[in-house]
Amino acid sequence: MKIQILPENVISKIAAGEVVERPSSVVKELLENAIDAGAKEITCDVRSEGLWSLRVKDDGCGMEREDLLLAIKRYATSKITRFENLFSIETLGFRGEALPSIGSVSRLEIQSKTRGKVEGISVRLEGGKIIEVQEVGCPAGTAVMVKDLFYNTPVRRKFLKSPQTELQKIQHQIVLYALSHPEIGFTLNHSSASGGPLLLLPSASNLRERIFGLFGRDFLEKMVEVKGEEVTGFVSRSESLRLSRSHQYLFVNNRPIQSRGLSHAIYSGYGNLEKGRHPACLLFLQINPSRVDVNVHPTKREVRFQDEKNIHDLLRRTVRNAVQPREPMGSEGWSTRHKPLGSYEEGSLPLLREGPREIYPSQKREDSQSASLADPVRGWGEENRAGGRVGRVGSAGGSFPFWQLHRVYIFAQTQSGMIIVDQHNAHERVIFDEIMKIGERKERGSQKLLFPLVMDLTPKEWEVLEEHFDPIQELGFEMKRLSGRTLVIEGVPMISTNFRSHTPFGQERMRDLLDELSALGGSGKPRLRNFEAVVKGFACKSAIKKGESLSVDEMNALMDRLFATENPYLCPHGRPIIIRMPMEELDRRFGRT
Repeated sequence: MKIQILPENVISKIAAGEVVERPSSVVKELLENAIDAGAKEITCDVRSEGLWSLRVKDDGCGMEREDLLLAIKRYATSKITRFENLFSIETLGFRGEALPSIGSVSRLEIQSKTRGKVEGISVRLEGGKIIEVQEVGCPAGTAVMVKDLFYNTPVRRKFLKSPQTELQKIQHQIVLYALSHPEIGFTLNHSSASGGPLLLLPSASNLRERIFGLFGRDFLEKMVEVKGEEVTGFVSRSESLRLSRSHQYLFVNNRPIQSRGLSHAIYSGYGNLEKGRHPACLLFLQINPSRVDVNVHPTKREVRFQDEKNIHDLLRRTVRNAVQPREPMGSEGWSTRHKPLGSYEEGSLPLLREGPREIYPSQKREDSQSASLADPVRGWGEENRAGGRVGRVGSAGGSFPFWQLHRVYIFAQTQSGMIIVDQHNAHERVIFDEIMKIGERKERGSQKLLFPLVMDLTPKEWEVLEEHFDPIQELGFEMKRLSGRTLVIEGVPMISTNFRSHTPFGQERMRDLLDELSALGGSGKPRLRNFEAVVKGFACKSAIKKGESLSVDEMNALMDRLFATENPYLCPHGRPIIIRMPMEELDRRFGRT
């Protein structure tokens, strides 16, 4: 006989695995229970030393003895009574899986008391089995203590990330529900935190106040409010996009969800976004519960819509109307926001009146150095080498200037065709090499700011800063951490990160750097590698961007500096900098071959 019924203890652990993946899963389920119970204050205490232990305490309605003993049984719930209720769910929890699933993989204690009662009730479980039930003195509400999480499932414990990463995931869950329920106060404490709560969020009167408390004034000022019949919230202004998706929050009927379709709708509302730039968003869809199925995923992360196309189009239109307000039409019949086809700005066309230009530094190089600059696109480096000098563009009879296309690419003619240079990738390579050379010499140059830069960081940004504080200082920043999540920057790296000397170092560039570093995950990496990752992030956010106009002199300066680097053909992230287009290819495309 090969097929057999699994033992009950194995069944319970498999079921728990669908709901309880990690410590943050526990926090999520307990937060939902607390919110459904009408809590006004919720406190989460976390201990990550050894086995994870957590406590979530609320001041909600509490439970009587009979209800509490039923709540720890599978599929016991007060949210639904018949099948039809699944199509009109308005609560966060409804399956009755949370407490029994958590109890099967931990040592669990629940204390609860309803208002007006003198004593409460306490239930202790170990591995899903009740070991004690007694009356206790406790405040009104419910406190759930989860001790030694995954003590009896070592395989699942093995797949947990670093304590810092798991703590970030817990914090993310609290932020989600703090955004969807600003009227509730939330506190997060961690055993290793000596400076007070990691999160302290008093109840707020509205979403705007909650965003201000979580992310600060600077973040809020870069957002535009969205007001619609079924969609409300905030999205980034078109000019205030970010380098990561770390501040994208989407809610359906106050339930945090993930949806590729709705994310696509948000991006579509912005039109053509620059690659690598992402909007921040905090959007709330209020939809008739009968039009949305929240019973798709065990953890309720995903939902399914009855009319997904209409909801996608609704969200896209709402975002578009918020970030792309219609412009008045000019006398010629086009929007005054855009120029008609054929209109060019100075510096965007070839300036043939300019004198000879070089795309390599003019100084002589050793043969070995010159050989290292040979274009990986075969032959280009050799064909432009003459008289011991590297890279005169054009033939012996003359040279040609650079010109800029759509403020993105730099073009130049060569003996056998043309080259195209990505201006952002080129500048990124220049900055990266300059800083790495400074690091190799153990020199840290800082330029004092005339006025220190004071920033209020978001919880996520603060965690990233704490994790990479030393390598960021090695980069050349002079920083101080103040109370709360306030950062003071007194000095910045002493390198020419931009061709315009008046371009100041601002908050947005530091936020971009922190966004870039947030993708690195946990630390525990060698110092040099960590420093290199920070330099890559800094170079990317400091380089000239798509859409920035460059003069011919600036283009020449960029190319001179580019070909002084060790690898002028790939940016630090591995993207190409130069593309060669030979005449043969052009002839082929125009049918001349």
